Amino acid sequence: MKISQIFLAIISSKETYPESANQAIDLAVELFVNEDVQVEVSTTGYSQSVKRKIRDYLTRLKLLKYDKVEIKWAEINYVSNFRKAPDGNYYGTLTVMQTFRGYKDNQVVYSDVTQKDVEVVIKGMEKSMQGQKEMVWDVLLSDIGVVDTK
Repeated sequence: MKISQIFLAIISSKETYPESANQAIDLAVELFVNEDVQVEVSTTGYSQSVKRKIRDYLTRLKLLKYDKVEIKWAEINYVSNFRKAPDGNYYGTLTVMQTFRGYKDNQVVYSDVTQKDVEVVIKGMEKSMQGQKEMVWDVLLSDIGVVDTK
């Protein structure tokens, strides 16, 4: 999760060159199972949330009109609801608390704390290493949903 926070900081920073932000978007997207993954976004004061594909979500984050954006994930719990699917992959749910702050003129003008559920996918691949077959596991992120926003 630390890597994803670093990418979010680079993408949302107004000091990041556009090319560097786009590279960070490309790298962040690689943390997910595919580009069709949905990220649910909510705002305090609105009852409706919006789902966006991961690349669209990150691109919009880059274009926010705040001078500065902080996104921090805390209270990251262990993955729960682990299950093996027919495709051979393992799936689970990671619950996190996300704090979002938008600044203008060094003042917080918007802030929320959102509980999110992140689907985690663990994919196994058999690789041949030095003549031995070995199972290698890759952990990827999938859909991110909103549970509650305050």
